[in-house]
Amino acid sequence: MKTPRILSAGAVALLAGGAVVAGAVVAGTAGIAQAKVTCPTGFVCFQETPSGGRVVRIAEGQGAYFPGGTSVSEAVNNTRLGYCVTSSPYDYSLRPGQRVARSHIVFRVAPGTDC
Repeated sequence: MKTPRILSAGAVALLAGGAVVAGAVVAGTAGIAQAKVTCPTGFVCFQETPSGGRVVRIAEGQGAYFPGGTSVSEAVNNTRLGYCVTSSPYDYSLRPGQRVARSHIVFRVAPGTDC
């Protein structure tokens, strides 16, 4: 089965770690133990490690596909939309305003709640 990639007419950036992301920004953060990801309004954000590290920010209404997956310790939905997160060991819905703190591998994130 082919895995769909989410693309937009806007810029599609190939990010470090091989992520194909539409409307996304990657920011490095110098975190401290148990740092919480800073996620601006209008974005879904994924932080690599509990102590900081790379943060992937996906603009509201956009999605992302991570070939081979990307490690995530915290996910935050700071948009007005629900998102479906395809990950290992399970898929889940990320509701508007929701913060999820657990280690998992994310393969895809897309607007919608029907996972």
